[in-house]
Amino acid sequence: MLNKNKNKTIIDLPKDFTRKAKECFRFLVNEYNFKIFKDDKMTFGHKLIYRKKDIFVVLYYEFYNAFFYFKIIKGSDTAHTNDSGDTYILPFYRLFKKYDKNLNSSKIQPDDKKRQYTNALKLNAELLRKYGREILSLKKWININRKGKVSKERIVDD
Repeated sequence: MLNKNKNKTIIDLPKDFTRKAKECFRFLVNEYNFKIFKDDKMTFGHKLIYRKKDIFVVLYYEFYNAFFYFKIIKGSDTAHTNDSGDTYILPFYRLFKKYDKNLNSSKIQPDDKKRQYTNALKLNAELLRKYGREILSLKKWININRKGKVSKERIVDD
């Protein structure tokens, strides 16, 4: 994804990330009444954030490493959306692994091939739609630690 141009390194930005992400995750708006909270293009990535009350769905695509940092955050007072933690930040992968123990993490991550980027984006949306219902409908919040153990399930508005 890196090109050399007159002794400068330039990152090839997937110009269609916003369009494709909005298309794939349209169900957040249509089925769960989320709104787009932030749509930021940055030097090394793009961050698209959906919000419904105090639940945020963060879609951050880091172009430089071709990596999706997708997560759900509970709480409007979370200091930084890039913090990691087991209580209020739930990476998609942890949620997906709770229900599909055999999930191959490379399937939900892009690589330098255009097809894999698109397939990974679609798969993340499909799995979130399938496994995130209770969180997205604000019925429950699930804490899943780094080892995949569910430490607590509770109603969102506790």
